[in-house]
Amino acid sequence: MKKKNIFKRNFIIISAVFILGLIFAFGSRLIHFYLKENKKINEEGEVITTNYFSDIIENTINVSDVNGGLYLDGDDFVYKYAANENYLWYSGQMWRIMKLNADKSLTIITDEAISLMQPKYEENNYINNFLDDFYNKLDQEYLQEFEYCNDQIIDIKKITCKNKQKGFVSLLDMYNYNKAGNIKSYLNNKTTFWLNNTDENNNYWYIDDSGAVGIGTENVAHYVRPIVNIKSNINVVSGDGTKENPYIIKNLEKEKISKILTGEYIKYNNSLWRVLNIGESVKAIKVECLKNEEECLNHKFGYNITYLNSSIYRYLNETYFNSLDNKEFLVKDKFYVGSYTDYSLDSLKEKEVEAYIGLPKIGEYYNFSNLNSYLITPNTIETVYTINDMGNYYLVKPTTEKNIYPILNFDINLLIVNGNGTMEKPFELGR
Repeated sequence: MKKKNIFKRNFIIISAVFILGLIFAFGSRLIHFYLKENKKINEEGEVITTNYFSDIIENTINVSDVNGGLYLDGDDFVYKYAANENYLWYSGQMWRIMKLNADKSLTIITDEAISLMQPKYEENNYINNFLDDFYNKLDQEYLQEFEYCNDQIIDIKKITCKNKQKGFVSLLDMYNYNKAGNIKSYLNNKTTFWLNNTDENNNYWYIDDSGAVGIGTENVAHYVRPIVNIKSNINVVSGDGTKENPYIIKNLEKEKISKILTGEYIKYNNSLWRVLNIGESVKAIKVECLKNEEECLNHKFGYNITYLNSSIYRYLNETYFNSLDNKEFLVKDKFYVGSYTDYSLDSLKEKEVEAYIGLPKIGEYYNFSNLNSYLITPNTIETVYTINDMGNYYLVKPTTEKNIYPILNFDINLLIVNGNGTMEKPFELGR
C-alpha cells in the first residue's frame, strides 16, 4: 500500500511538471506570435519598418511596462497613463494620439487648450458652434467622421458609453478619460477643461487642474480641447512621437501667407506670433505679453470702454506701431467689439472697428495663457473684460492696469521666406 501511494504521488508530480511544461511551451509560442503580429517582427526577429502610421503606432505597443504607453484594449490600441510617445503635430496644433481604432484610424485630442469659454447660458448652447468653427479652420484632408460618447452622466460611479453620436469634432468624454487612466493619465495636463458629457440639468462636466471630475456652472469659463479622427493608411513624413520630435504626416512647407493655418507660428519683429484667423488679412496674437525690459508692461485700458476712444488703442496703434520693423507688412482690418452682457458669442460680432492692432475678444483662440490681461470686449456698465490670474473672465474698471497681448493683421499678399510654422521653426515673412 505504501509503494502504491509513492507511485501515485510521483505520477502526480510528473504530470504536474509535464502540464506546466506544456503551458510554458505554448505560452511562449503565443507570446512570440502575438509580438510578431503586433510588433511586425519577421522570422529573424527584426522589426519590419514601414511608413504607414498605423504600423508605426502598433510597433510601440507596451506589453510589460505599467507606467504608460500603448495597450491593446479590445479591438483598439489605447494610450494609457504616462504615455510620452503619442505627440502629433497637425494643422497648426500639437495633438496627443488617444487610440488607434480597429479600422486603423486615429483618435486625437489637442495637447493644449485652444480657447477659454462658457459653453452655455440658459437655453443657449455655444460649444457646438465653437467646435464647428474650429473644425472649419483645420486642414481637413486627413480627417474623417467618427463615433464619440454622448451619454448623460448622473453618477460618476456609473460611467457609460451607450449613447454614441457621429460627427467630425467633439470634446473628450468621461468613458475615454477613464480608459486612458483617469487622473493618472497624460490627458490630465493640469488645466481645467470641458468634457462632452452633461448631467441631468444639461450642465457640462469638466476635468479640473488636479485631474478630478467636476460639474460646471453657467457663469464660469473653462478651457476647450477638441477631438478629431485621422484617416487610416496615412504615411508619416517624420518624427518619433515624442514632444521634441512629434509625428508629422504632411509637409509643412508653404510659399504664401494665404496658405497658412490657424495655430501656426510666425516670427515678426523678433517676437513669436500665433495665427488666429485667415480672411482679408492674417490675424495673429503675440505669444508673450508686451514687455518693459523683462517684465510684462502694465497699461490702463483708459477712461472709455470704447476701443477706438481708449488710451490702449492709441498706445498700440501709435506708440507701439511706430516701434515695429516692416510696418508695411501690416494692414487695417476689423476687430469685433460687441458687448458680452448676455454671455452670447454671437453678440460679440454685433459691433466692429478697424485698426492695425487690436486685443483678443471673449472666446478668442489661444487665449489660455494670457493671464492678468485685457480683452477688447466691453460691458455696458463701464467695465471691460479681462482674463484674471486664475484663468477666468473677469470685469474690471478700465483704469485698472493689466498686461497686453496684441493682435496684428498681416497683409494677405506676403510671402513666406523661411520656416515651417512650428514654434521651433516659425514662418518668416517677406515680399
